[in-house]
Amino acid sequence: MRETVNMSTEMVPLDVYMKDVRGAMERRAGYLAVIYDEISKRYGKDAAFDILSTAIENLGRWEAKKRMKESPERRSSDPDTRDWLPKTTREARIMERKTIDAVKDRTVTEVEFCPLIEAWKKMGKSKDEMKTLCDIAMYLDEGMSKEYPIKIDTEKRIGWGDDCCRFIFEKK
Repeated sequence: MRETVNMSTEMVPLDVYMKDVRGAMERRAGYLAVIYDEISKRYGKDAAFDILSTAIENLGRWEAKKRMKESPERRSSDPDTRDWLPKTTREARIMERKTIDAVKDRTVTEVEFCPLIEAWKKMGKSKDEMKTLCDIAMYLDEGMSKEYPIKIDTEKRIGWGDDCCRFIFEKK
């Protein structure tokens, strides 16, 4: 039997859902890459990095504030780091995430697939360009981490050439 996802009233096969979500993430990666390239041409790579990392960090802060309003567990003064991971298998599959260690004050998770990296490869980006774009994209988590009662650290990144991204969620 084929696994499906409920998309309001329509049941969508999981493989179609996964392809669509990963495709949306690849488009996000494409936007970042072409905007970085254009700013770099006009103002230099340092300015492009500074402008985009600041903007994306601000987006992360905005998203964190929005998510905390929507989810009481994210506002807790005594947060449980395990509550910060996707709740469904479907969400975990999008980026092939697995939990390595999970306790109340510290959770370690690894992501083995990154749609952003896949998009940058398709665009012909070099390893150095992918590392820079990955660094910029990760400012989303930096911004979120500044607002949340949970600190998010990254030990490894696919964009750095590692075999996975390893995220550590720790209570502040």
